[in-house]
Amino acid sequence: MSSGSSCTSSTLRPSHVLEAMGVLSHGNVRVSLHRDTTAEEVERFLAVLPGLVATIRAEAGL
Repeated sequence: MSSGSSCTSSTLRPSHVLEAMGVLSHGNVRVSLHRDTTAEEVERFLAVLPGLVATIRAEAGL
């Protein structure tokens, strides 16, 4: 997981591509998967992610 694009991983700047698309450019998360990642692993990740995001937002006071 990363907060930026792979081509700008060495900077803290938001993605120019996302900015050009007019979507949120701060707070985005990029998820990279290994080629051997199974559908079940993806489903589990997607099931757990919303709860993690909610916890982080609550801890941050958002």
